[in-house]
Amino acid sequence: MLYIDELDLSMALQEHGVAQSCKSVDGNPLRMGGRSFDRGVGTHSRSEIAIDLKKSAVRFEATVGTDDEIEGRGTVIFEVWVDGVKAARTDIIENGSDAVDLSVDLQGAEMLVLVVKDAGDGNSWDHADWADARLTLDPAASATPQTIDTTEFAYATLESPEPQLLTPRGVGSVVGGTLELKLAVTGTRPLVYSVRNLPPGLELDPDSGTISGTTEEAGEYEVEVEVSNSLGSARRRMTVSVLDLAYGKPISPEISGPRVVGTTPGRP
Repeated sequence: MLYIDELDLSMALQEHGVAQSCKSVDGNPLRMGGRSFDRGVGTHSRSEIAIDLKKSAVRFEATVGTDDEIEGRGTVIFEVWVDGVKAARTDIIENGSDAVDLSVDLQGAEMLVLVVKDAGDGNSWDHADWADARLTLDPAASATPQTIDTTEFAYATLESPEPQLLTPRGVGSVVGGTLELKLAVTGTRPLVYSVRNLPPGLELDPDSGTISGTTEEAGEYEVEVEVSNSLGSARRRMTVSVLDLAYGKPISPEISGPRVVGTTPGRP
């Protein structure tokens, strides 16, 4: 067994800070979802760690996610590339999301690249952890894998052909108010959109990926949105809060969120 944190991490390439052995990118203990990890690598989007396997490894494993130190901020995507082929990929991971276990077969492989991408919303607070990242070595192999000095990104800046979907965690409106939300999506077209549990009065335009309409009933609605193409799908949840306010009661006329505007009905 060879842990990635035992390798020379000075060879890693990343846009902010430096890769840290057994610590977060800010130098704190590795921690995701309230769970602590003794081993691993703390990094930041966008980043790549390139490893010459020397055909000595048979499997790569890690638990990945955003570090708790960023307290609700940051969105990242992890990818594992083997000999120029994408072998594993996570959906967008937000801070507070469950960590994801990765396991990749490396039999006969020569090159491994560990990639962290931003989620299309910039790299602010994208503190990413490769916890318990390790290589299972071939007992018959004599050479030891080592990192390679990387001067430019090979994969971290590539737009993923698989669907990526960003939604706000919550949006708001009032009974009788209008709401419009354009879903932020990337991926190879054509894309197919679907949604579950929209508040009455709202609907999804399947061509543009826009949710709009006039909210009719008060409540908290846990909405699930999905987008798919021939390469896969991405699913996100958000809360739509609809308030029941007395007619004509003075309130702020605008409820805003990412790509969202809600308004109250005017007086007759």
